[in-house]
Amino acid sequence: MVADLAAAVEGLAEAIPPKQAALLLGIAVALRGTALAGDPDVARVAAEATAVIGAEAFAEQLCTGAAMSREDALTTIDKAVSG
Repeated sequence: MVADLAAAVEGLAEAIPPKQAALLLGIAVALRGTALAGDPDVARVAAEATAVIGAEAFAEQLCTGAAMSREDALTTIDKAVSG
């Protein structure tokens, strides 16, 4: 179930602005407990976000998301969904 939520968050990252996308990719790492290496969709979203906001900003957002508690992660996801 957690892996499904993490995958859904990664899917949501495709549809939102790059800075939020980087944060959500980090949240997916936090929910799953590990990064999902080799997923072409995640790699594409990460590359696109990095191209727009830069490597430093991408890394910062990714780390912020990955460090979130489950409660904070779910609150952030809810905000991203409800816009």
